[in-house]
Amino acid sequence: MSLDVTDSQDVLDAKVQEALKIYDGIDVLINNAGYIEAALIEDIAHERLVASCNTKLFGTVNLTRSILPHFRQRKAGTIIFMGSVGGWQSEVGAGPYCVGKFGMEAIVECLQKETSQFDIRTMILEPGYYRTKVYSEANVKWNHFRSESMLRVVDGNQPGDPKKAAERIVDIVRREGLAAGKETPPRLPLGPDGLQQLKNKCLSTLKILEDWEELITSTNFDGE
Repeated sequence: MSLDVTDSQDVLDAKVQEALKIYDGIDVLINNAGYIEAALIEDIAHERLVASCNTKLFGTVNLTRSILPHFRQRKAGTIIFMGSVGGWQSEVGAGPYCVGKFGMEAIVECLQKETSQFDIRTMILEPGYYRTKVYSEANVKWNHFRSESMLRVVDGNQPGDPKKAAERIVDIVRREGLAAGKETPPRLPLGPDGLQQLKNKCLSTLKILEDWEELITSTNFDGE
């Protein structure tokens, strides 16, 4: 069956009901819709920025809303959002892409707290660079910002094996293999490069907090 996450809430609700009739239940939702919108913040047209967020963020939220009543009724279900290291740090020209991924981080952190009481597992995976077709010409939407040399450097040279990533995701969903006996965390990087980027971001954030702690903590009322 076909599905477009940017359809209206009513259409998505109907699609979920159609799937339930076909398969007599849904166990797992993996929110993986998206594409790369590359542009400088100054150059990106409002309509293109909104369209990018509609696919990566609002569409996935709406589809999740459509399936939550089913999971809540069953008191079971797993929802995985495909985030990115771009949800932790942004680079030049990556703002339109990263804004949706940063927003997804906030949604998942909140949703995980709202759904855990119903035994619904909610998490976001933050992959590094995997050798897929995501950087192919057909899947990248450029604005005035365009770098053919960057494409040639990245496309086909990503270190991650998508087959292995898929196997690890199955392990997480089934709680087997390398995920056996472990509680599902609200977020998890995927790939050595993703792990290192997240570590670097955490360390740099801790250093800022340490260097600026005196100023940061100087704003309470005196004597309180």
